[in-house]
Order: sequence, then C-alpha cells, then structure tokens
Amino acid sequence: MDWYGDSQNLLRLLRNRKAKLLILLCLIVLSVVAVAMHMRATRKNFRSIEVDCANRVGVIRSLQGVNNGPLSEDRKVDLSDYYLDAGFTYIRLHDLRPQAGAVDIHCVFPDFDADPLIPENYDFAETDKHLQAMMSIRAEIIYRLGYSWEDHPVHNVPPRDYQKWAAVCVQIIKHYNDGWANGQRYNIRYWEIWNEPDITQFWTGTAEDYCRLYEITANEIKGYDPNLKVGGPTLAWNITFLDQFLKYCKTRQIPIDFVSWHVYSQEPYDVYLRAKQVHDCMEANGFSTAESLLTEWNFWPSNDFERDFRSVRVAAFDASAMIYLQENPPDIATFYRGDTWSWGGLFDQSGVPHKAYYSFKAFKVLLETPNRVLCTGTDRKGFATIAGVSHDNKTVMILISNYDSEFNGYRLEVKNLPWEAGRSRCELYVIDSKNNLDLVKSETYYATSLEIEQGMESQAIHLVRLIGE
Repeated sequence: MDWYGDSQNLLRLLRNRKAKLLILLCLIVLSVVAVAMHMRATRKNFRSIEVDCANRVGVIRSLQGVNNGPLSEDRKVDLSDYYLDAGFTYIRLHDLRPQAGAVDIHCVFPDFDADPLIPENYDFAETDKHLQAMMSIRAEIIYRLGYSWEDHPVHNVPPRDYQKWAAVCVQIIKHYNDGWANGQRYNIRYWEIWNEPDITQFWTGTAEDYCRLYEITANEIKGYDPNLKVGGPTLAWNITFLDQFLKYCKTRQIPIDFVSWHVYSQEPYDVYLRAKQVHDCMEANGFSTAESLLTEWNFWPSNDFERDFRSVRVAAFDASAMIYLQENPPDIATFYRGDTWSWGGLFDQSGVPHKAYYSFKAFKVLLETPNRVLCTGTDRKGFATIAGVSHDNKTVMILISNYDSEFNGYRLEVKNLPWEAGRSRCELYVIDSKNNLDLVKSETYYATSLEIEQGMESQAIHLVRLIGE
C-alpha cells in the first residue's frame, strides 16, 4: 500500500475543495454586496404630499402667456391649434421676425426723417399678418414699442428726437386700435415702452435718458387715449435701475399702469424670488396698485441650448416656476417664447412641440379646478405641488413637478374629497422622458380619502385627476 501517494492525493483533494469553497464564498459575498448596492440605489425616497380639499386657500392664477404668437418666423408653420389647446391668453410682441420687418419701430417706420403723420411712410404689412393670426385665436396683445437685440446697437440708442419717436408710437396705436392707415380696431390695451434698457444691447443711454423717453412717450399715449395701459421698464435684471425709474415716475407723476420685468435662471425658485423683489420695489415706491407683468421668463440654458430647450428638465423647470409664482403672482406672464425659434421656442422648426409645451398644457388642465386647496410637499429645490377643486365640486386635480430633486416618487394623501362617499376615479397623466402628458394609469377607489404611492423620474411632471362618480 502506497501510504505516501494516497496522503498526497488526499491533500490535493482537500486543497481543491478549499479553493472551490473560497471561490463560492467570495461569489456569495459579492452577490450580497451587489444586491445591497442595488437596493440602496433603488430604495424609495418618496416625498409626502397631503391635500385637504376642505381647506380653500385661494384661486389658482393663470400664467398662460407667451412671446411672439402662433406663426413661425417664416410664416410657413401655423401653431394656432396648439395655442388654443394650451389656452394661451396673452401674447407679447418682441423679437418678432425683425429681419423681415415686423413690430420694431425702424421696420414699421423705416425713415425716421419722414413725417410720422403720413400713412405712406409706414410699412405695417408683416406686423399685420402676425397680429391677424394672434387675434384670430382671441389672444390679448402686449405690444412692445421698441427694438430687438443688437450686439452692436444701431437702433437701440436714445432717439434723436424723443417727441417724434413718441409720435410714431401713437400712430402705430391708431393703426391697430382706430383703423388709421387702413388699419384695424383690435383694442390693444397694453403698450410696453422699450425693452431691457438696463443692458447695453437694448439701450446705450443712461437710466435718466430712458426715464425721459418713457415720460414723453407715456404722456403722448395717455394724451391720445387715457384708457390705454402704458408701462415699463421691461427690466432685464437691475433692481437699482427699476428703483430709479419708479422714483422718477413718482416724483414727476408720470403715468405707469404696469411694471414689466424679466427673469432667466436654472433654479425655478429664483423666478419666485425675482417676483417678490419686484413687488417689494413697487410697494416701496408707492406703486403697489400697478400691475406686475412678467413679460419674459425661461430657463437659462447651457451652450447646447437647443438640446436644453427640448428637454424634460426645462419642462419641469417651467411647471415648478409656475407653481412657485402662485405665492407672489404677476398679473400676467408671457413665456419667452411661443414659436419655433431655436432659442427658447416651445416648438421645433416643423412645429412639433417640445416637452415644455406640455407643461403649459398641463397647467391649462389644472385651471379647470381653479379653487386652490391646501397642498403640502413643496420645497425650494424644485419639487413643487399645487391642488385645486372645480366649481361644481366634482373634480380634484393635483399637479406635481419634480425638477432635479432628490425624490424618486411621492406618497399622496387626499383628504375630504368634495363629493359624497362612493366611487372615485383616479387618473395619472405624466410628462417625462417617455410621455407627453399621456394617461398612464386609471384606477377606481371607494373612499372619502385616498392614499397613493407613486414612483417618479427625477425630471418629470405628474397631473393627478380625481373624479367623483
């Protein structure tokens, strides 16, 4: 018997089994770690949202406005049906095909040395076409009197003759409100004087120069028709400029029916903060009863702005900003912009809506339940919620916007449904990477209160509709 050989074979067998066991143990440990990491990555980090339908807290305000109207820059695309579907009620005229001769003073009145009282010295053709499309969908117009962006300003300089410039503005008003120069009777109420005079691309003069131009133009317009609304300064960002302008108007008793301002950011809560800042400045200068008009707002993009403006991230930014603005709302807001322009437009060159368009459509649906009720869950980091009840108490809607937040879902509790105990249908509409306000879930409940747990992408918008049946 070969004891030595047999012992060596046994040792080799044991070593092989030990190696196999060690490998198996390592695999088990790695599997456990992988599962733990996966569970940690996918664990629920849900936001708690509570809606109390019996606690009315106000009215949901419409912010359904845009710049530039339903016609594309080449007028080959007509977006009127989309405008009606989203409920756009206000349209501001600015940067409207300036290269083709629309809106800007030098396009409408090409020769500043000409007589402003002679109709033949004006060219209204392009502006007329755009305004006709806007009026056909019954939108209210905010007409900006001034010029578009110029990198090397030629027109965005103090006019050689302020009085003559104001006279040209009055003739434009006559054309669109009183039929002058083969014009229309559109009854346009809002007339905004200039655009962003606190930055050099729009105004090369001083703040005092702008205040003087505003004074002369506002007085001329009011002298022609005191029922028209005039305002400015269409502020880009400089609150000190706004403060100086308001003090000037107050001291000299210059008419100002509305204060207009702009805001761009990558944080939706900044839109609310700017609204509050403007409101505080108006109040401090004795203009608390004047209207506040947010005539430009949007996400501030990266260098790849076309990708940004197509993204669901911008859609969530817009929805969160509109929810935040309910706490300190402007009287009117016009998003920049509502056409097919690549910088900021809601549509591509063929007229296909970007994700951001559906944010406005969702908000229009929300306005069917205008009686705002208590809704918790909003923070300042982009996660925003709002809820409303319809006038007939048969529908409740909750809009939830998730802008790059830490949450990947929510637990929604809805108390005191405004209908008697019985069947309730719950519909979930989603805007995210895959959906464009599509109905993704419909369930039936039998209770006077509901508790719903729902996952959500980090950049997404959910519209929950509850219907009593």
